[in-house]
Amino acid sequence: MAHGIRRSIAAIAIAAFGPLASTATAAGGPSRIPNKQRYRVSATATATGRTGSATMSARALIDRDRRASLEVVAGDFETPTVGSLAKIQLKAYDGNGDLLYTNNVSGISAPAVVVPLASFDRGQALDIQANIRNVDNTRTDVVSVTAVGKLRPDLAVLHVDAPSNAPLGMPVHITATIVELNHDTGARATCVLSVDDRPVDRAEGIWVDAGDTVSCAFARVFTSGGLHQFQVDVTDVNPGDWDIANNSASGSVAIVTAADSFDMGTASVSSSLRHYRTHSTGFTRRAGDNLVVTWDNLNDQSDNSDGAQYHAYIDHTFVSFPLTQIVVGQWSDDTLIHAGVYTTVGATTSGPNWACALVVDDSADQAAHVEVCAYNGGPGGNLITSITYGRFAGTVTYFASQYQAAWYETPDGVVPIYEYSYNYREGYSVGTPAGLGSTYRFEVTLIDGGTMYSKPVTLAVGPWQVFSDITYPWRCREDTDPWYGYKKICDEYIDYSSGRGGLFVW
Repeated sequence: MAHGIRRSIAAIAIAAFGPLASTATAAGGPSRIPNKQRYRVSATATATGRTGSATMSARALIDRDRRASLEVVAGDFETPTVGSLAKIQLKAYDGNGDLLYTNNVSGISAPAVVVPLASFDRGQALDIQANIRNVDNTRTDVVSVTAVGKLRPDLAVLHVDAPSNAPLGMPVHITATIVELNHDTGARATCVLSVDDRPVDRAEGIWVDAGDTVSCAFARVFTSGGLHQFQVDVTDVNPGDWDIANNSASGSVAIVTAADSFDMGTASVSSSLRHYRTHSTGFTRRAGDNLVVTWDNLNDQSDNSDGAQYHAYIDHTFVSFPLTQIVVGQWSDDTLIHAGVYTTVGATTSGPNWACALVVDDSADQAAHVEVCAYNGGPGGNLITSITYGRFAGTVTYFASQYQAAWYETPDGVVPIYEYSYNYREGYSVGTPAGLGSTYRFEVTLIDGGTMYSKPVTLAVGPWQVFSDITYPWRCREDTDPWYGYKKICDEYIDYSSGRGGLFVW
């Protein structure tokens, strides 16, 4: 490690550190804290020392490729520099505190310097001693600090929150969640909001403490309807960012100029349980040739499922494809079952007088589907658009076993013909049933350009009812006949079904 570090002090890059910009407090309204005032500093890579009127700050920051940069400034990184660095001495130490090398850098005259380090470890110590001139124009002061290697800050945009749709002319609140991931030091940055690929707003000089999370909040008034794309970028990270690939997140909002309701429709939900079981055993001995056959067959099946569907029509309307946005959601009481926002939905099938768009969402545990179809010349020659939104989930467990054998009984002994056995068990799932509460709610919105169609529906879910309950308990029968001579058969049969559901029509 010592040789690699010695070789790294080969070049010195001079960098000027200027004051950070800050946004002005808006006139009027509540008093606000300026961005330049850091709300908290729980961890920092900056070491600061002072002698007389001279101050020096230094930090050793490690990049993703394990290269590092030592930054030294006369003054403080958060304020304008004061004085000029004339000479710097560096002493590097290993993990045991033993000196690795001493290096002198002279012949400089700058408010700040950046020394690239080809290799440096997290937690490694570096003593810096510097001569600082011109603080008070009368003397040169010697200031010493010890910097410890730290990872560069990694600011990331976790997600951007905004409504999926909003009325024209009303402020749309867009909030980005920003996090620092490396936990070694905080950072300054600028949050930039872009709408339809054009920057429209920014928050400059924000502070994100080490390992902390903050938000950038914007309010934007859209002047045109339809679908708009937005993106929030974190830029100007100071000190430089660990990974710029995670510095942005995007979304979309549909701006509505007119609102209408679905003209007619239905909503339904149901849940069911079933237990089906058959069990049969038998023994027969055929007269004349003493053929013996035995068996023991079991089939046991349990399943439960639930599903929900919303179906609505818009009369005298033929929507245009691609659809601007479809927003759907289902709740059982206050528990979210499924939700989805689908933008720019193109037609998946079409004909001379019709077009349909189908979206299948299999990312959730309960696969859901949404289909919008527009017909030109429907019933009575009217234009009509339909939307269907549903989901289904069910689980089933099968258990089956089978044994069968046959042989001849002769004076010389038993002559086997065949013997067959089979055991099988499988649990199969197409999603987890939701477990319905007392009410079920649909929220379905279709946006075509600037027009929004919506009709929220809440329906009551009825109590459990038995649909069928057929039980033939275990019983055995023995008899003789000319063909079999003797036979004994035992069997049972159970088929139990129950369910609950609800229906709403408008």
